Amino acid sequence: MEHKEKTNWAHHLLQWRESGKSKREYCTEHSLNTHTFDYHVYKHKYVESVQSESAAKNQFTRIELTSEQQTLPEKIELHFADGRKVFLPMSTPHKTVRLIFSVK
Repeated sequence: MEHKEKTNWAHHLLQWRESGKSKREYCTEHSLNTHTFDYHVYKHKYVESVQSESAAKNQFTRIELTSEQQTLPEKIELHFADGRKVFLPMSTPHKTVRLIFSVK
């Protein structure tokens, strides 16, 4: 049985973009199937768009407290772009808050 070597598509996509060649020229030069190459171009663009959309949604708003605010709130409220809300007591340990934000 012949073992097929795994193609590094991310590397090929980067090299193709930098080459200035058409997809067909690049695929011919590197013995790649043009249909498979098109699939990976599409897949890569989709992943990039999801990542940039996710990064845009996962931004924090800086809140400045003024000297007029004498008391701290009783709870921390987190409002997410998709409508979810999380309420935490002010006594929540910072390690727990970090854990909440590290969940993917």
